[in-house]
Amino acid sequence: GVTVVLSLLASLIYDKFTKLDDLGIPADHLIGDDYGRQRKTYEKLCLLTPKITLLYMTPEK
Repeated sequence: GVTVVLSLLASLIYDKFTKLDDLGIPADHLIGDDYGRQRKTYEKLCLLTPKITLLYMTPEK
């Protein structure tokens, strides 16, 4: 399954995502207006077995 983590601070989300990525933990984030990245994240989530275990996002997403 996928765990969704909500945070108000985009900088904190980015820091956590970067550390998890360095550790090889499949995580992603939905912050900002990078629609190309958002599309890729949604594609990873829509797989039968998602390639993401942690999804960080801000409440407005």
